[in-house]
Amino acid sequence: MTSVRFQESPISIIDRKASSYEDHTAYPMANVGVQTRHSGEDDLDEEDSPYEEVRASVSNTDDPSMPVNTFRMWTIGLLLTILGAGMNTFFIFRSPYRLIVSYAVLLIAFPIGRFMAYILPIRQWKLPRWIGGGSFSLNPGPFNIKEHVCIYMMANAAVFPTYAMNTIVTTEHYYNLRWGIGFNFCLAISTQITGFGYAGVFRRLLVKPASLIWPQNLVISTLLNTLHAEEDFTFYMSYMPMGDTNTYDRFGKVYNISRILTPQVTLNLTAYEEYSDLYLSPPYISSYLLTFSLSTCIITHTILYHGRTLWNSFRHVDPEEEDIHAKLMKAYPEVPGWWYWTVIIGFFLIAAAAVQAWPTKVPVYALILSVVLPAIYMLPGGLIFAVTGQPLSLNVLAQIIPGMLLPGNPIANMVFKCYSIETLYSAQQFSQDLKLGHYIKVPPRTTFFVQLIASCLSIVTQVGVKEWLFSVVPDMCSSTQKDNLTCPRHRVYFNASAIWGLVGPTRMFGPGALYNVFLWALFAGALAPFPLWYYQRRFPSTRLKYVNLPVMLNGPQSAPPATGINYVSFFIVGFIF
Repeated sequence: MTSVRFQESPISIIDRKASSYEDHTAYPMANVGVQTRHSGEDDLDEEDSPYEEVRASVSNTDDPSMPVNTFRMWTIGLLLTILGAGMNTFFIFRSPYRLIVSYAVLLIAFPIGRFMAYILPIRQWKLPRWIGGGSFSLNPGPFNIKEHVCIYMMANAAVFPTYAMNTIVTTEHYYNLRWGIGFNFCLAISTQITGFGYAGVFRRLLVKPASLIWPQNLVISTLLNTLHAEEDFTFYMSYMPMGDTNTYDRFGKVYNISRILTPQVTLNLTAYEEYSDLYLSPPYISSYLLTFSLSTCIITHTILYHGRTLWNSFRHVDPEEEDIHAKLMKAYPEVPGWWYWTVIIGFFLIAAAAVQAWPTKVPVYALILSVVLPAIYMLPGGLIFAVTGQPLSLNVLAQIIPGMLLPGNPIANMVFKCYSIETLYSAQQFSQDLKLGHYIKVPPRTTFFVQLIASCLSIVTQVGVKEWLFSVVPDMCSSTQKDNLTCPRHRVYFNASAIWGLVGPTRMFGPGALYNVFLWALFAGALAPFPLWYYQRRFPSTRLKYVNLPVMLNGPQSAPPATGINYVSFFIVGFIF
């Protein structure tokens, strides 16, 4: 090994032979055994997950020396994050919209990683002592599975448009309140990163247990293992339109919300009484009935099916023995809990600054409640997601509460809803990726920075692309926009803000109101799990043990804006394949 020093730079370049490049393989897990305290003499290769589907998809070995925090991982991951987030921000405004999913990024990243491993110099640069010493390499070995999964985690955390974009576009376009890029950035980043902090705080309960398999991660693990296993692998109901997502007045016309607004963007009660009650179209009726039921059903379901496990966890009694994956992860330093708490507190302060510095009419106590609500539902929702692969939302509950606390104020309702829903959704997504990193044996501290940095960069990209689009594209969000940039998601969000924030839950669902009967769905949802739970306990071998009521209630809630064709095509493809 020879050392060459450039006159212009104090960095030493150490030339490495080709054989040393092969010291690291892209997928060494097939032949690596690691000893642990679990067995003094037995190799851990003989131990595996107690769950068949995990054994079939996830390797039970690890190579702690495999390079992860590499130049090419960060380069590919951040570049694809910027491109994916920017393109999806554009596509989300189209009707119909099509999005670049994180699976696509995973596949695109593979040939790029292989290409970079081929062209980058196989050398190590040695840093001088005054900046810490040590060495680094642009190309420490073949593009490997841990680098690849980090890129996927960046994409999964960052490429889908943030829920806060609904609040931003609705406030600016439909309510004509433009508070600038500062508010947009603070709102978007504080909602998403707070969820990141929640995922870390709850990781002991949602990531470590072997029984929480997170089925979507098994698909990703299988694909990653396949790609990296071989070095050379390549590859009124009758009067309302049934599928409509508008709301209507008593004349059967689309409800003109501007007629009941004051100049301060609050409810003009006199104008409302003179004009019309607000009538829901069939998609809203079915969606709200199911959501009312789900909000109480999931609590009862969690207590009945997971109550004992959660109670033991809170008592710091491990409900399960550690599986092989938890044992192998002990080779890496854990992320201190205060890191995640610092993130939660820091970004809550950004949120508080946003709602106080701009006239959102959201008091701090309401903001606190908006982030406490997802914390309450984090465990029930996370358990359902971990077992079934379906994330749950606080959609209606996050609108009823501010509708009661801050009546007649659609902006405050949207901001509260944004913090509650995005925090829970992003927390569930981040938890899923923490489990994927657990399966692939990515060092937890690397996962922490991968998720955090990619998310922050994604928010900057999304806010920037949105600002650019609305400045250069004429007639954005108009039904006559020539390129179909009609903003269907944001129209639904606007209608919801009128239902829950402007008119309010009392006038829609209170005593004597047209939709008061919907409140019985709360009671029905709370009772629904009991008969099924009792029958499953009485007859453990019944096929009804596969029935999960929260999942059944959660399935149709993408409508609106999803329509019948979305569900029919989903059912046909799922039934056939």
